[in-house]
Amino acid sequence: MTTASANLFVYGTLRRESESAFARTLADEATFIGRGRIQGRLYAVDSYPGMILSSSPNEWVTGEVYRLHSPERTLATLDEYEGCGPHDAPPYEFERVLAEMLLDGGRRVQCWTYLYRRQPVEQHRIHSGDYFASR
Repeated sequence: MTTASANLFVYGTLRRESESAFARTLADEATFIGRGRIQGRLYAVDSYPGMILSSSPNEWVTGEVYRLHSPERTLATLDEYEGCGPHDAPPYEFERVLAEMLLDGGRRVQCWTYLYRRQPVEQHRIHSGDYFASR
């Protein structure tokens, strides 16, 4: 696996507020860079959120960006967690893609993130764009 970026944008169960074991793994294997946002829409899928990208200037998803210490190893672990690893059968529920995010200070950063690849239910949209603000 070749990683084009050591940065990862997370918006749900991998954020610091999460009680997920994988959020703790990420915290151990990465440096927290800061909070920020990506142009997109956020949906409650089950007990976790899913993000799709948007081109609308008024649609943003709030999250955090991390600098991964060992990108290949950590991304392989997170791909398994997100169900898009080499042992998972397509079509995947989530896909890891590179996207541009905006740090709270205004700097734009290229990051890996996980996009929801199924048809979202519009009634389950989280309009604030912040998974933890909706709970």
